[in-house]
Amino acid sequence: MNDFLRRVGSMRGDRSSLKDRDSMIHGDHWLDGRGWAGPLPSASDADRSVTIDEIKRGFVFRNALNDVCDRHRSAVVGREVAWGYTVKRAVDDDTPKTESEDALISEAEAAMTRFWDTQAVQRELQHTVFTLLWAAIDGKRALSPLRVFLPASSFDASGNVPRGTLEESAERIFVAHVNPRHAGLMRNLDGQPIASYYFYREDDEERLELVALAETLREADLLTNDFPEPKDGDTVVQIYARDALMAQASYALGGHLLMFELEREPLVTSATISQQRLLNLALTMLARNVQLPELCRYLPLEEQTNLDRI
Repeated sequence: MNDFLRRVGSMRGDRSSLKDRDSMIHGDHWLDGRGWAGPLPSASDADRSVTIDEIKRGFVFRNALNDVCDRHRSAVVGREVAWGYTVKRAVDDDTPKTESEDALISEAEAAMTRFWDTQAVQRELQHTVFTLLWAAIDGKRALSPLRVFLPASSFDASGNVPRGTLEESAERIFVAHVNPRHAGLMRNLDGQPIASYYFYREDDEERLELVALAETLREADLLTNDFPEPKDGDTVVQIYARDALMAQASYALGGHLLMFELEREPLVTSATISQQRLLNLALTMLARNVQLPELCRYLPLEEQTNLDRI
C-alpha cells in the first residue's frame, strides 16, 4: 500500500474512539453493557447472562448529552446565517458603488440565496456544529467536517460538467456534513490542509474519496498513466476501492480542497460522559427501587432472588 494511503487509514483508525460517543449522542446508552455504570456479575457467574438481561430490560436513561449539544447548536446557528456580497474596494460617500456593481451583487445574491435554500446549507451547518460539540479526537480538540461535492448526476456522458447559467451551475454543487469517524483533513507539519479523505460504501464495497492538489498527489506517487495528467494547482478527486484507483477527475479551483473542518475544544468530555452514565445509573436504580417492593408481592421466591442479584 502507498505510504500516503496508509497514513489516511491510520488517521481513520485514530478516530475509532468516536464510535461510542456517536452512539450515546444518538440514543444508544447501553452500548452492549459498556454504558452501564453499576456492578455486573463476574464472567464465571452461571447466571451472568440472565442478570445482564434483567439490567438491560430495566435500564433507564435520559439523553442529557444530546440535550446540551442541541441547545448549544440552537444558540449558535439556530437562526438563518446573515450573509451578503460587496465590492472589494472601499466604499464611501466619495466613491459609492456603481449601478453596474449593484446589479452584479443583486444577481450573485439571488443565485446564492436560491443555492442556499435548495441545497439546505443552513441544515448542514447545524449538523456540523452539533457534531463539533461531541467529536473529541484527542481530548483537547473536536473536529467536524463539511464536504462540497458534485453528484454523479452533474456530469454528462463524456464525464464533463455542462456549462450553464450561474444559478444552474450553483445548483449542481452540494454541501453535506460528514461524520468525522469517516472523513477529515490531512495536514502538513505547519498545520496546513494538504488533502481530504472520505470513506463511504457503494455496491456493498468500501470506497475512499481522496482530494488533493495535483502536486501533492504527484509527490506522493499517486498519479498514474491511466488518467489524464492534471496541471499543477488543479484540485484532483480520486476514488479508491481496495487500494486500487478506480476514477480520477481534476478541476481548476484556485488551489482549494473540497472539505472544510471546524475545530474547537470539545463540549462533551470524558468527565461529561461519566456524569451521563451516573445519571443513567441513578434513573435506573430509582425505577427499580420504586417498582421492586410491589413486584415482590407477586413474584415466586426464585424470581425474587434473580431480582436481588441486579
